[in-house]
Amino acid sequence: MNYHLIKRLFDYVSSAIGLILLTPLFIPIILILKFTSEGEIIYLQKRIGQENNEFKILKFATMLKNSPNMSYGTITIPNDPRVTRFGAFFREKQKSMNYHKSLMY
Repeated sequence: MNYHLIKRLFDYVSSAIGLILLTPLFIPIILILKFTSEGEIIYLQKRIGQENNEFKILKFATMLKNSPNMSYGTITIPNDPRVTRFGAFFREKQKSMNYHKSLMY
């Protein structure tokens, strides 16, 4: 069997399992975002991947809807006023998790 086909199948299956396992964590986040921000929960962000191929990634909306058209554009600064209250909390937790992960290596 083709290596790329097996890898692709493994990627899909492991992603599906990960989504199922993380659903109990996603549900409260979705509800909090729905009721504490402008109602936007998830947005698509364009990224550039391997060999300059563009792809889209789903992300939780932690900033105001029109934030790229506001003062700082696409650059986020410390204490950015475009970040929602829960977005600031969520980003801070994400930073601390990345910090602790970096200590393990």
